[in-house]
Amino acid sequence: MEGANILQTGTHIDLLLTDWNMSGSRLDCVVLTTITRVLHPELPVILRAASNEASDRVPPANPPITIIHKPYDSKHLLELVCCLLERDTSNLGSPGVTG
Repeated sequence: MEGANILQTGTHIDLLLTDWNMSGSRLDCVVLTTITRVLHPELPVILRAASNEASDRVPPANPPITIIHKPYDSKHLLELVCCLLERDTSNLGSPGVTG
């Protein structure tokens, strides 16, 4: 519920990274991504999932919701985030560069 509340506050958000299994929450990721598309239609969304069920249940969207399956390499996730935010990753990992 916290994520949905933040989306409604008008706070600037660059990207939504959420999990398919939102245990402990009163809403699921399909509802959260739907709310996101209504309030922030251009916001990139990455959905972390352990199964292929997410691919079948996530509604089509433009821009598309990116699904990354667990387990995944953190470097791959970082590259995906940078790509969605159109940021250069070539300097990441260099001394003094934190991204």
